[in-house]
Amino acid sequence: MMLQNDLIVEEWENSFKYEEPPLPTIKLPADPVVCACASYRVWKENPGRRWEDITTVVVWQDDIEEAERLKKYYRERMVLQALTSKQSSGLSPFRTKLSKLIVDQLPITKKEIGLLMRLPYFYEEDRDLDFIVENTNCNLADVPSTVPVTNRTLEPVRRVLRSRAMGDYYHYWFRDTIYNTAHNLVVRHDNPLRAMVDGLFALPQIHINSTLFKKQFRGYHQSKQYYQLADVTLVS
Repeated sequence: MMLQNDLIVEEWENSFKYEEPPLPTIKLPADPVVCACASYRVWKENPGRRWEDITTVVVWQDDIEEAERLKKYYRERMVLQALTSKQSSGLSPFRTKLSKLIVDQLPITKKEIGLLMRLPYFYEEDRDLDFIVENTNCNLADVPSTVPVTNRTLEPVRRVLRSRAMGDYYHYWFRDTIYNTAHNLVVRHDNPLRAMVDGLFALPQIHINSTLFKKQFRGYHQSKQYYQLADVTLVS
C-alpha cells in the first residue's frame, strides 16, 4: 500500500514540473566556428573590439581556413584521446558539446554562445601548451611536491592567455637553464603589476628565489607536470 501511495505522490509531483521550451537557434552569417574565428581575428587586430558580435561579423577567407585548422586539430585530438583513454565514463558535458560543435552538429542557442566565442581562445591556448610540453621537461613524477630554490635561472618560453567565464589570466611559462623544467607564473589580466611581469618576461633570463609547487597539466597533457612559482623574489 505504501508503494502505491509513493507512486501516486510521484505522479502528482511530476504533473506540476515545468519543462522549459527549447531555446531558439541563433542565425549566423556563416558556419559557427568560422564566425567565432572572425570575431577572434577582429579582437587580435583591434584589442578594443573584443567579443565582436558573431551574428553580424564580417567573415574573411582567412577565418574559413583557420576554422578548418581548428576543427581538424580537435577532431584528431579527440580521436586520439578516445583510443588512449582508460576511463569508461564517456565525455564530460563540455567535451560532448565541443565534439558536436567541431563536427557541425550543435545547434547554436544563447547557451552555446560562451563556448563558441571562446573556442578560438582554447585553440590558441592548447597549441601554446603543446609547444611548452614539447620544448621543456614536464616529466616530474619522481620529484618532491614542494621544492624551495635559490638563485634559479629561468628563460621565457611562452605567455599564454587563459580565458574563462570567471576571468582572464595570463600564464607566464619559463624553463630553468639546468633541467629544462617548465615553470609557471599566473597573473590576472587586471593586476596592476602585470606590466612589470611583462617587462621581466621580455628579458633573456631572470634569476629568482622561490617555492616551487609541482602541478599536473589538465586535459590532453594530464600525464605531464610542471612547477608553479610562489613567493617569488628577484635576485640581482
